[in-house]
Amino acid sequence: MSAGEPGRRGEGRPRLVSSPVSTDRVEHRTGQQTTVVARTAHVSARQEELSRHAAHLTREGATGELVLIDEERGEAVARRTLGATRDPTAGDGATP
Repeated sequence: MSAGEPGRRGEGRPRLVSSPVSTDRVEHRTGQQTTVVARTAHVSARQEELSRHAAHLTREGATGELVLIDEERGEAVARRTLGATRDPTAGDGATP
């Protein structure tokens, strides 16, 4: 077959096989309580996803820990501590 002749699509090219998509679960943990905040299948967006939820929960006054769980393995892959941040107007206790 020459380059200009019609042929079967994809002939001679490797087939792309889709692998099962693993999902991650974002959990908010406070003491003994765990709440699922979201689920995501975008591995490259793990830190972005966690940051977005951490910012929202912090604005709402949440404390505790935000944990990203790989649902397939059941393991924590990222964590963020939530809570009050140091007040920048409070100073560091040093005298000028």
